[in-house]
Amino acid sequence: GAYAWQWPVLLDNAIGLDLHLTDAQMLTTRTAIFAAWAVGSTLFGNLADRVGRKPVAIGAAILALLHLLGCAASTGFKSLICFRVLGGLSIGGMLIGFSLALESAEVAYK
Repeated sequence: GAYAWQWPVLLDNAIGLDLHLTDAQMLTTRTAIFAAWAVGSTLFGNLADRVGRKPVAIGAAILALLHLLGCAASTGFKSLICFRVLGGLSIGGMLIGFSLALESAEVAYK
């Protein structure tokens, strides 16, 4: 519903409490995601031009799975931020999947 956008923030707060992280550490992990997203978009975009969009989209989905599993298994700040960076990179790559889906759609649906 109207509060669905708040779930990531609520879950993020739960992770911070579970790992006993400070607010500054949690903000650092969020910043790492967005910085890695920008890097991932550039890297995966160039890679998609070379090898195609489909392999890149699949690779990004695998990275996203590793990100989720890694965040769930994190035991502290250092491991969490490493997996958050991996997640940000994967988001950049998954954007390639959107362009792949748009290219696959019939002209009437574009």
